[in-house]
Amino acid sequence: KLKKVKPVAGPSPDTDTDKFKKPARGPSPGMFLAICLLLILATGCSINPPVPNITGSIEGNIFEPTSPITQGIMLLSGALVSVSNTSHSALTNISGYFRIDEIPIGEQTITISKDGYVTLILENVSIIEGEITLLGGEGPATGFTFFNFLINNNNDKNLLFG
Repeated sequence: KLKKVKPVAGPSPDTDTDKFKKPARGPSPGMFLAICLLLILATGCSINPPVPNITGSIEGNIFEPTSPITQGIMLLSGALVSVSNTSHSALTNISGYFRIDEIPIGEQTITISKDGYVTLILENVSIIEGEITLLGGEGPATGFTFFNFLINNNNDKNLLFG
């Protein structure tokens, strides 16, 4: 004797084939790597790559000559040293020392000023790539560079730098 069996509820392999398909996996590993590589290349490249900033530096000390006879000097703090046609400048410290970095290479005009003193304008100062240009001498052993400028009627003083 055969028993009658009720059909089991659920999809039938003949009528509902979509439910037996494997789930979607996404892009293949090769496609994923290709997309990653393209993104890396796109972010690292530009039409106009940046031009390296080719610069040099200047440094020195600013002094006031106190006596032409003894060649005495006084360190001068607070003098403004600036590079013309740029935003580069520095104030001398308590020892009269200054340094300005990242100056475009080539011939530059340097201005040294302080209230009560004659302004010095140094033209054709050579700025060399990656080097420090020392304005004036290197101290008393090599002598100081003194610039004689006309003194104004308001008794401005001359500056010495080395």
